Order: sequence, then structure tokens, then C-alpha cells
Amino acid sequence: MDKVTFDQCVQHARDAFSALGLKTDPIDAIGSLTESDFPTNEVRRLEQGIKAETRAYIKFLESVSSDIDELKALSTALKNDTANKKDIAMLEEKLSSDIDELRSSSATIEQKVEGMLERKISELKKSTTGKRC
Repeated sequence: MDKVTFDQCVQHARDAFSALGLKTDPIDAIGSLTESDFPTNEVRRLEQGIKAETRAYIKFLESVSSDIDELKALSTALKNDTANKKDIAMLEEKLSSDIDELRSSSATIEQKVEGMLERKISELKKSTTGKRC
């Protein structure tokens, strides 16, 4: 929201409070706040951090998916070449292990992102709490 729009909204709120016979002190306090009192830049920085985390997570998932595809192809090739059952069992175990690792990593990354979001939201709430009327 630009400054002109903000000022107009503050004036409308002030007029509404006055029409209701309420004190306009809280509205005046909000109207006197500067752009730096609103954490817009901090929110943008957090959003960029989340996007970067998400891109890294997607890249990781793509690499694991590629590894799994390779293992599946190798397993299929071994089956077609009448490979012995031990080799096939070993590949299937490796594939299962990679899938478990992917799930574990996914859960860990998700928890880290959620924790980061919760901390930043809490920080933002704390930083804006003292500035409210």
C-alpha cells in the first residue's frame, strides 16, 4: 500500500471513529507510524528464504528421484539378464533404503522449514506487538 492510500484509509477510520463519538487517539497513533514501523522488508526477506529452502528441497528430491530411477532400471536389466536372486534382492533392499532415506530427509526438511516459519512469525509478532495502539 502506498503512502497516499494509507493516509486516506487512516483519514476514513478517523472520520468513522469521530462519527461514532469515539476517541481518535489510536487512529492518530497508527497514522503517525512510518513505513519502517511495518515489517514489509522483513516479510519479503523471509519469503525469499523460504523460496530458497523450497528450491533446495526440490533439487534434493529430484536427485534422489533420479537415483531411484537408475536403481529401478538396473533392477529391471538384471531381471532381464537372468541375474541371480541375491543381486536382485540386494538392489531391491537398496531401493527400499533410498526410499526410506528420502522420506526421512523430507520429514526433517519439512520440520526445519516449519520451525523456521514459526520462529520468524513469532519474531514478527513480537516486533509489531509493541507498536500497536
